[in-house]
Amino acid sequence: RSPSFTEPAMGLSLGHAFTCCGAAEALGLGYDESIALLISIHGIEPWNARNLIRENLQRQAELAQRTPLRFLNVEDGLAYFRYETRSVIKGWSQGLTRDQFISAAVTLLAKKEIPMTQGDRDDLYHIFDSMDFDRNGQLSTGEWAAGLSVFFKGPSLDATVHAVFRTLDTNENRTLSRWELQEYLSPFVKAMSPPEADPLRPMLLK
Repeated sequence: RSPSFTEPAMGLSLGHAFTCCGAAEALGLGYDESIALLISIHGIEPWNARNLIRENLQRQAELAQRTPLRFLNVEDGLAYFRYETRSVIKGWSQGLTRDQFISAAVTLLAKKEIPMTQGDRDDLYHIFDSMDFDRNGQLSTGEWAAGLSVFFKGPSLDATVHAVFRTLDTNENRTLSRWELQEYLSPFVKAMSPPEADPLRPMLLK
């Protein structure tokens, strides 16, 4: 149920109330004006978004050079994880935990008969951490789809983009709904904005 102004605040900040309830639109404010209003209300200072994820990106670049995942085709790799995470039996709809990710990756490498050392297995934990942009201990579909596309082998950028798109297109209608796109963007918006910018995050996902 959508929140309303007649309900208790329940911990929502004024900025969240404006965003969630659409009050900014009701006041005739456009997107830019709404953003400016939230920034003014909360005194949010400018920040360097890339700096907040620089460590993750650097770690991914380093790991991508040596992980055996690089020998897997991006279409095949993402298709495997897509099948595994959508399995009712697996029950992974809320996101991949570290152990689930490691198990799936090890199984996939074994199926493809790609050798793996203990060091390679240890690297899988670091790979998980590098993809967990919002640091909540689980990988959303957006996090593992975008993250694994860095580690899997793609014949071209177009092929990689297509593989990620197919993963995000959960109902397979060849179109990304607003919900599907938000599922992809949410962890990155959170990771690329500081805690004090939390009231802005719903607007950034619009």
